[in-house]
Amino acid sequence: MLKVTVKGQLKKLGGYIKSHYKKILITFFMGILLFSTLWFFYDYYLVLNKIDKDYYQIEYGQDIPDSIYFYVNPDKIHSNISENDFHVIVKGKNLDEERLLNGVYQVQLSYKEETKDVKVEVKDTQEPQFTSFKDKITLIKDSKDNLLEKGYWKAEDKLTEGMTESAQVRIDGDYNLSKAGKYTVNIVAKDKNGLETKKPVTIEVLSYEEAYKADMKDKNNKGYTKYCQEQEEKIREAQERLAKQKSSSSSSSHIKGVVPVKKSESNTSQNTTQQASGKRTSFHDITGIRNAAEAPQFSEYKQLCQELYDCYINHKSYDIQFEVPKSVDYKQLLNQIEDYMFDIPIPGHNWGTGAIEGEETTRCAVRVYESSIGRYETIKDVGQWVKNQGLVGLTEEQAVNKINSYLRDNTNYDYSYQDDAYEPIGILKNKKAVCDGYAKFFDIACKTLGIESQYVAGIADGGHGEWGSHAWNRVKIGNAWYYIDTCWNACLKNNDYYLSKTLWSDHTI
Repeated sequence: MLKVTVKGQLKKLGGYIKSHYKKILITFFMGILLFSTLWFFYDYYLVLNKIDKDYYQIEYGQDIPDSIYFYVNPDKIHSNISENDFHVIVKGKNLDEERLLNGVYQVQLSYKEETKDVKVEVKDTQEPQFTSFKDKITLIKDSKDNLLEKGYWKAEDKLTEGMTESAQVRIDGDYNLSKAGKYTVNIVAKDKNGLETKKPVTIEVLSYEEAYKADMKDKNNKGYTKYCQEQEEKIREAQERLAKQKSSSSSSSHIKGVVPVKKSESNTSQNTTQQASGKRTSFHDITGIRNAAEAPQFSEYKQLCQELYDCYINHKSYDIQFEVPKSVDYKQLLNQIEDYMFDIPIPGHNWGTGAIEGEETTRCAVRVYESSIGRYETIKDVGQWVKNQGLVGLTEEQAVNKINSYLRDNTNYDYSYQDDAYEPIGILKNKKAVCDGYAKFFDIACKTLGIESQYVAGIADGGHGEWGSHAWNRVKIGNAWYYIDTCWNACLKNNDYYLSKTLWSDHTI
């Protein structure tokens, strides 16, 4: 009975399909179309299901991206998506000020009603870079160990475009500032996350003697002070030797082949004038010689050398002039005197010679100015003036112009202050000096700024053919040397003697 019934129903269904097959086909295809349409819109609007990975990595210093396009391929989502509906929440409090520390963070992404969790790792992969680096440092023995405070080496860690973070700098290696020598160490820059960059550096430690010979620009330190003290002791010993020589009746005592003689009072009063300033000036006539080699045999030459020696070891400035026949090679004679004079080195001296050739004779001048042990204090005072005037950081030409302008507009040529007038202290304390004070001040100011400069001693025509001792400077700007006479610029209140490549006709060396 049941079998007959099922068979009847199937027959009936078959008949129905046969008679309504077109309607059934249409209904079937309409169903497929509807389902496809619903799935398309579901896939179109559900954005976060397009994320095909759950781990991302960013560089230290960057913020966790808040753009949906960092996580979802733009080609997979429609253009009408709204970024305002997308939000990022970083789980956890492992934060350092405004930047995330290295580590892995759980991040929840949400778009409208959708949410999805991913992992974002913050990782530092960039080593710090040096922004300032000096690969060789030269110091004087016993200098203070403040290398890291000097700013020779600076480094920073680049976080993002336009944003950096300072890196710690240290010295890795052994060196000894109390022992002369060369030491190779590494300068290491380390960022907050432990990444390091290192470069080799040579630290050269000079003995006091080597430092002085090398003309170290930074002499205002413990090492140079000690060297000056040692030299001062040597000078005292030389003074004692000189006193013994003067008191001895033996005529065989000599210094470097020149027999020093004690001048009589009458001779001193005849040839030497002691100016109120303490500067010594004298004139000697040695026109009887025929050549430089025989000069040491003449008493006037011996007296000249003795006077130079006296002034030199007693820290006295002097201007000693002498006259020789035109036939004598006066340059050889001046070199001979210079060799004799500098048998004993004294810090801080300024040496200069000059000559005027006449028709029959040549008048020469030997000048040494204030070889004072205390000169490093002057360097310190002028160096402070340079900083106060805001000259640090200017170009060479700008700095030279400002020094000259200050001296021209604010100082005057004046002997009134005696000893001070011949030294930079006259400018600093009184704003008054003579040519020596101007030239020394300019020289030290330039060298404090690292500008090459020279003190020039010579003679100049003060007017109407009256030539006399004078001092000025040479200064190097760029690759060229220029003459400058700040003293005469101050006297005339103009710049007639400012930066000339050739020496003016009223000056000679």
